[in-house]
Amino acid sequence: MDRKKLDKLWADIAAARRSPQKAGDLEALAKLAGRKEVSGGNHPMWVSAFPQHRAFPIERHGGNPDLSPHVRKVVLNHLEADAAAWEEVLEAENENEEGA
Repeated sequence: MDRKKLDKLWADIAAARRSPQKAGDLEALAKLAGRKEVSGGNHPMWVSAFPQHRAFPIERHGGNPDLSPHVRKVVLNHLEADAAAWEEVLEAENENEEGA
């Protein structure tokens, strides 16, 4: 993850909060946040690169309708937590580069 990708992730999350989202849209954001899709259960789980962050499903139902506002909110909250964690990683990398 670099600064450009992280800035795009923050902008995309903010835009996603303002409009209805389909499962594919949120899956693309999850990939951008560094999450990996793992099959299991009724729906695939999206696992974070950060072990302290919980995995979550993004439900896909026939016809690919818009997700409910609650599901959208929960997924975007998780992705914001991932983005904040990436911010900390980038800041630590910058401090190490400046200190070296």
